[in-house]
This record gives sequence, C-alpha cells and structure tokens, in this order.
Amino acid sequence: MAVALNNTGRLIQQIPGITGVGPGGIALANIPTNARYHRLKFFVTNNGVASTAKLTSAKLLVNGVNMRDITPANVINISKTQGLTPSAGVLPVHFTAPWRNLLAANDSNSWDLAGQATFSVQLGIDATAVNPTVLGTMEFDYLRNVRQDGNNQVPFLQPVAQHQFLINGAAGRNDINYLPFDFPITRVWLYSGLGNSITLIECYQDGNKIIEGTPAQINENLADYGILCGGANPYETGFVFDIDQRWWKGVKAANSLNYRVTLGAADTINLVMETLPGAFLS
Repeated sequence: MAVALNNTGRLIQQIPGITGVGPGGIALANIPTNARYHRLKFFVTNNGVASTAKLTSAKLLVNGVNMRDITPANVINISKTQGLTPSAGVLPVHFTAPWRNLLAANDSNSWDLAGQATFSVQLGIDATAVNPTVLGTMEFDYLRNVRQDGNNQVPFLQPVAQHQFLINGAAGRNDINYLPFDFPITRVWLYSGLGNSITLIECYQDGNKIIEGTPAQINENLADYGILCGGANPYETGFVFDIDQRWWKGVKAANSLNYRVTLGAADTINLVMETLPGAFLS
C-alpha cells in the first residue's frame, strides 16, 4: 500500500471564486481559514493590459476586523522600498516578508488563521475601468505559529497591521502626536503631497528623542540595511524602528509618541504605519 506523507512545505494555489469584479465594483476574495498564510498575489488587468492603476483600495479583514487598509499603491511601494518591484499588474500582499528571511524564525509574522472564522480581501475598482479582471494566488502551509513554554508549544499570533493617515501640514514644524500607539510600531513611511517637502524628521517616545535627521541623513542609514527611500524611490523617508529587520524591536510608548515632521512649505503629510497588534486586532 502506498504511504501518504504530510507535506510540511509551502503550497501555492489559485484563490478560488473572486467575485464583484467590474467597473466601480469591489473584488471580494474569501480566503479559507484552515491554513497559515505567507503571501497573496493578485493579478490585475484593465482593458486587457496588466495594470493595478484602476485599483482604488485594498482592505484585509479577519473576523470583520480591518487589519490592513492602505492604498494599492502603498502595498506595492512597501515592497519597492525593500528592493522588490512586482511585475506590471501584480499586487503583492506579504505576511511572511521576503526581506525578513535573514531571521531564523522568518515566518513569525505569517497569518496563522487556525480558529478564525473569516478572512477576506476587498479590492476597490475604479468606475472608469474597462473589462477589469482580478485573479490571485495564495502561498500557505498547514503548520502553526508556536513558541516553546517549558515542555509545551504554545500557539501565538504576530501579524503586521497596516494603516495610513493624511495630515495637513504647515510650513515649519508639525507635531503629529495624536496617532494611535496601542501596539508596537515597526515602521512609519513618509511622503508629502507635492513631494520632497520634508526637511527634517524627529520622533519622541515618552519625551525621549529616538530618531532625528534630514531625509538624506536618515535615508543614508536606511540604505545600509537595504531599505530604499528618497530620490526615485516611493517614500521620501521613514521612521524605521526595526532597521535591522528584527520586528520585535518595534517602538512602544507608555504615554506619548510624537512624530515631528518639518516642512519647507505647507503640504500634506502621508504616514503609512505598520504595527504589531499581537492578534487579529486593529
């Protein structure tokens, strides 16, 4: 009799049954919750041409909780900032980030959905789209995220949540001290509406200055770790608290967290925040 072996490696399969694809619609992918996910990739066309330009929104929900709601452009730009430029028409949604493969436990941020009720992805489509199509693949396995606790292995969750904020900034100093800090924050990417308006950034954690520099100075430090900001890259700069990719170094604050952004002229300030809620919370 043939012996069936358990496959503990990663599987790649097509996402079944994406619905709602059409001009002005919301493409909906209901992902099975019996697996641990490492990444999703969506393949999008408009009028027969591979392009994500007609996607207007991207939202990931677990049990109805909004875990990620950054724009499709920012989903792509986070990958570009790490040196990964997807092909035209591809929207890459990373859970186990390829840039963290240097870590021994590189899959700690994977989305282990065992015991969760629902997992869905919603992609908004512009009303001017022409014959849009959305297909997808999912990379997953059937393992669990566990840590050793004495003689026992205890399941844990450490998903990365992503949200963005838009601030109307004045010329000069802007103290952005009212954004949530309930959970550890690993990264806050920055870009201005007009581009290159940011002249200095500072971060104060409970009154302690932990980051300070011009975009050129900060970006030079980030580049040593393969993180690409400034110039032709998508983000002008960023507050990167896990600069060496060790996500557990995310910044925590007890009382206050102030992102001080100095502008050369009045402009909007966009902040794309990555946090570690420790569960499917937002």
